[in-house]
Amino acid sequence: MAGSASPGGGIAPARHVVNTVAGVVHGTVAQIGVVHGNVYVGTRHAPPSTAAPGRVAPPPRTGHLDRARAVAPRELLGREAELAELEDFCTSPRPAAPYQWWTAPAWGGKSALTAWFATHPPAGVRVVSFFGAPESTGRNARMAFVDEVTDQLAALLGRSASGVTSRSAREARLPDLLAEAADECAEHGEHLVLVVDGAADPDRVPSSLPARPPGNLRVVVTGRAPGPAPRCARVLPPSGVAREARAGAEDDLATLVDGAGDLVGLLAVCRGGLAVDDLAELCGTPSREVAGLLGAADRCLVRRAPLHPGAAAADVYSFRHRDLREAACGLFAPSELDRYRRRVHAWARRYRARGWPPDTPEYLLRGYFELVLEERGGRRAVELATSAERRARLLALTGDDRAAVDDLCCAMSRLREEDSPDLVALVRLAVHRDRLAAVRDVPVPLPAAWARLGDVGRAEQLARSIPDADDRTRALTALARTLAEVGDTGRAEEVARSIPGLDDRSAALAVVAEAVAAAGDPAWAETLAGSIPDPHRRTRALALVAVAAAADDPARAESIARRVDDEQARSGAVELIGQAVLERHVGALAEAGDFDLATAVLPTVTNPYRRSRAACAIARHAALAGEAELAAALLARAGEEVVQVRNADERALAVQDLACAAAAAERPSWARSLVEHGVPGRAHRVRALTALARAVAGGGRTGEAAALLDQAEELAWSIPDPGDRAWALVSVVEQARHCGDRTRAGGVIRRSGTPLGVTGTAGELARALTAVAAAAAANGHEDWAHRLRDHVRRRLADAADDPGTGAAGPAPARSRDLRDLHESATDPARRAVAWARLAGAAARTGHRDLYAAGIEHAVDLSCSIEDPYREALALADLARVAGAAADDERADGLLDRAEAAASAVPHLDQRSDAIATTAQAAADTGRFDRSEVLARSVTDSRTRARALTHLARCATERGDVGWASSLAGSIPEAGHRAWALSAVAEATARLGEPEWAVELTGAVDHPAARSAALTAIVPALPRHRRAHVIGEVLEIDEWHRPLGPLFAARPDATPVVVRELALAYCGRPTLGAPVDGDRPGVRARSAAGRRGGSSGHAALTRSDARA
Repeated sequence: MAGSASPGGGIAPARHVVNTVAGVVHGTVAQIGVVHGNVYVGTRHAPPSTAAPGRVAPPPRTGHLDRARAVAPRELLGREAELAELEDFCTSPRPAAPYQWWTAPAWGGKSALTAWFATHPPAGVRVVSFFGAPESTGRNARMAFVDEVTDQLAALLGRSASGVTSRSAREARLPDLLAEAADECAEHGEHLVLVVDGAADPDRVPSSLPARPPGNLRVVVTGRAPGPAPRCARVLPPSGVAREARAGAEDDLATLVDGAGDLVGLLAVCRGGLAVDDLAELCGTPSREVAGLLGAADRCLVRRAPLHPGAAAADVYSFRHRDLREAACGLFAPSELDRYRRRVHAWARRYRARGWPPDTPEYLLRGYFELVLEERGGRRAVELATSAERRARLLALTGDDRAAVDDLCCAMSRLREEDSPDLVALVRLAVHRDRLAAVRDVPVPLPAAWARLGDVGRAEQLARSIPDADDRTRALTALARTLAEVGDTGRAEEVARSIPGLDDRSAALAVVAEAVAAAGDPAWAETLAGSIPDPHRRTRALALVAVAAAADDPARAESIARRVDDEQARSGAVELIGQAVLERHVGALAEAGDFDLATAVLPTVTNPYRRSRAACAIARHAALAGEAELAAALLARAGEEVVQVRNADERALAVQDLACAAAAAERPSWARSLVEHGVPGRAHRVRALTALARAVAGGGRTGEAAALLDQAEELAWSIPDPGDRAWALVSVVEQARHCGDRTRAGGVIRRSGTPLGVTGTAGELARALTAVAAAAAANGHEDWAHRLRDHVRRRLADAADDPGTGAAGPAPARSRDLRDLHESATDPARRAVAWARLAGAAARTGHRDLYAAGIEHAVDLSCSIEDPYREALALADLARVAGAAADDERADGLLDRAEAAASAVPHLDQRSDAIATTAQAAADTGRFDRSEVLARSVTDSRTRARALTHLARCATERGDVGWASSLAGSIPEAGHRAWALSAVAEATARLGEPEWAVELTGAVDHPAARSAALTAIVPALPRHRRAHVIGEVLEIDEWHRPLGPLFAARPDATPVVVRELALAYCGRPTLGAPVDGDRPGVRARSAAGRRGGSSGHAALTRSDARA
């Protein structure tokens, strides 16, 4: 396909012909003859050279179209008017409503109409469809809808649908995917249509249908019941063709029952979904004979592709209509149906006894689970759902863990429906569910880390696979920043603009704008910042862009700063610009060798962080020029400046600069000591060590650089948090490449096994067992708590020898920095707060004279605080103390001063925080009206929500539950509103109203917030209510959340939980064996220890953990 036929019969080079195959193509692609122009297969868009980056999308997966084709008639007769109305609705730029809800009785032709439309869409319409199988029940129809639609949308957007296993996360992800796909289609002049067949029936309504579809999305729904909005309703007229189809289907059913009753009975009890070979095995009849009988009943049965087509997958048969299955069941006596069910259960037992081998029929892995739930209840389904062998076969069949998670969740739902839910069975299921989800958990910083290493495609896919909406937004924002920092600014802007939600999108664009300015493109950065729709974010972004641009283009920076609307923010930006210009000037003088003038200008840099950096720059250049004495003096001066840096991140960077300057001045021991003892936090220390290694390598000391990288790599692997560990390892890889150590860079990535060490089984299991130990101890099970903690200590001791396990070892003990003690003794803000707290303690113990002296001294100290932000925070603390001591006049005065100081803070984010803190102090002192006014004046939405949540909690604790719940419900952001309502519910339970508290949680639509409230409420509930609420928490949140109340209700649950953790993490019912992922060396040492008589990991034996 590289050229075309020439007139002479040879092959002429095709200078302007590009032949591209994109998307999923089944079979051979061939070009025959002469084609003038470009050929594209499997894509509807322009070629990659002209299309927007990342916008070439393959069509949705063919499996879903196959299901629509199985339902569609060979020819649609008598529905021309309805098809025209559908086309007009789907292509109209402004329809009367985004929904069209077609209703008709059974056999009214609904499915035929929508299936024909889905398989023959008009030009300019992209259809995403769901035609649920007739055998689906309400329990699995909803998730089938979510998964099928998600798969098609992901394919349309050119992404992978796998990676998200949690049911709630998959449902929460669907609205965002619909919005993105609608925008994608709009960009190419197309409309997106979602066709949902049979959704209006009460037991099959997918709750994930969007209440307010995006502007370019049309939704077509069919069902027997009328839709929720009259203006959306359409009544499908009766059809003679449909009546004939029904009569033919009933004739075929009667004929099939007469000739092959067993086939009908088995299909009826199984709800369909059986292949020819399945029925042949169940009936003891040759497959050819079964195929002939089924083929002759095509008006009664529908033949469709299996849910997961593969090389050996066979089509399956189901009843064409649910009414036909019900009629088939009515043709058999109950005892006959029971006989067929027993036959199916025996068939399943044979495959189970063989360990669910590769030839296990698809029905036994998917549809059979529904039969077990229906016929045998949740307890029998528990063993199926927790079987590791069955899950492995499901994974091989489906390619991900979604089906296994669905089974676990369905079993939990079934157990919760019982009058007395079995909490032990529920927690067993939850352990396995969360283990499967944890395998694919993505830490928020990880996508940006992969982008930093150059794998942008993987980075974006990981970010978009994060189930939690807030975490996904944070990951995409971090990814956008990193893309801008590495120079891929176009992709960075695209990622930022793809984030849903005005506030989050504005925040991401602000981050990108700042990074673009820092990368040296202030013009584009200004354009980006100016395009941010949210005025608060736009103001903040312009200020940040101005400061970032100051070092390279001071004039442009001042011009940008003048566009900042907020006067205080503008003045603050101008001040920071001046500091950046001065720092740059000092560096330029030092680089030119004018050390005297550079040193003289240094004091004009008043910002301690920038002054320390400027001093380090002079020291570096002085050392390079051979001025060793001057370099040493400047290093000492820079060290004094570092002590003055308040911000922890800036101080870490300042110490890093100082260490690199010390290395340049031939003082490597001091440089390393600075990093080891002056940089707090392992992640910061890793970055400082790698930066130092780069500086040392630049001076030709490659051996010393390698030793520093060794130390940095070892420290990075010891970081317990997966996200921080990922970033630290990226720092090692980057600096190893800069130092020319490509072997190390590749080894770190390979050694991580999973993406940059994101999962560490030893660490995960240790954290899980620690949670169990804490809950056991809280409920008086000290023996179990002691044994579990002892086991965790031994396991972590082994894992510490293997940096690849990601185990969370304890940080080395460090004495408190003497500088911190000095600051706490001399800093007026800290001293004021300390005196105020002493005064508060005196007031609580009745020593009013000591209180008066202490608070007076604290107020005097507060007058000497120069920074308005720190002054506001300190005054808010003092007001709390005065309010708690019933010193109302003083409390009002302190709140007035705090409010004034907060309003004077120049930095926008700090000002929002100071006002919110003052509002919280007002709430703590019972001044609710004042607190609400202050809270609502906060411009940042997250900070405002924090203040309002605190106010609602305080109001509830004082008995005003109605006003507090109304206040919490008024918060516009869904996530913040949920946590506020959760706080109100918890406080209501503490007032002695647990049932009211449970009722309040009904308005909390955030799973984590709802579970937190319910867990706190459980102890206050009557005993007969606790199991149901604990079960709900297990169903909506992680398994360990309600362990405390669960162990209190079921003391026998501890060994069962330990056993399930062993099964989930180790693959065996005891914790005596090493976990998956431990190195062979660790396994060998453990085995040697056991041979030598040591108990090792066998501290918890099989009998200890038996259920």
